[in-house]
Amino acid sequence: MNNGVDRKKISHIAETYIKNWSRMAAYDQDDGDITWHVENCMNYIITLSEDNIPTWLAPSSLALVNAAWNEHELVLLYKSLVEAAVALGYTTDTGMMSRVKSVTLQRRRRVPRVSS
Repeated sequence: MNNGVDRKKISHIAETYIKNWSRMAAYDQDDGDITWHVENCMNYIITLSEDNIPTWLAPSSLALVNAAWNEHELVLLYKSLVEAAVALGYTTDTGMMSRVKSVTLQRRRRVPRVSS
């Protein structure tokens, strides 16, 4: 998989997911339904990031074309969504959070210290 990251794509899709969740929360007063939907969305992203085919069929507005996304982008999308998802009842996936940390640390650049 290509490890390049398209931050605009991640930001746009994260915004789409969060708007979808907010819209659902506005008309569906059953917290269980909302949490179920958010969990499905987050598990969908996890499954794609593991290069597997999800069993849950995402709504067309939330579907991701797997070939257009690489693992780092999917992990960073998960990271972008996790705070909003937790606010709606989602429990973070420990393994995915480890992957988020790993990808985030890989993307940092070390600046050597200058000795005086």
